[in-house]
Amino acid sequence: MLLVVGVMRQVLLGIEVDDKMPQHEYYEYFGPDYYTLHVAPSYMENKNSCPLLDDIRAKLLDYLSKLQHALSIQFQKKPPDTASRG
Repeated sequence: MLLVVGVMRQVLLGIEVDDKMPQHEYYEYFGPDYYTLHVAPSYMENKNSCPLLDDIRAKLLDYLSKLQHALSIQFQKKPPDTASRG
């Protein structure tokens, strides 16, 4: 996951992404072309129908909408309350 986030960040910032995939715990899942991030085009027929893909997308968006949100702020020590020192 961190690999994907790192690559996405580079793409969004306009930084050229290196084609060599770094070692990580899921490296074996990318076989047999372990060494590249860019996938070579395949000439196999795409058997995924548009209605099926739309259904999967709708389900995923529904699942994501039901996830509990987490605040994205940095934790900091609370400053002393000067009003109560009177």
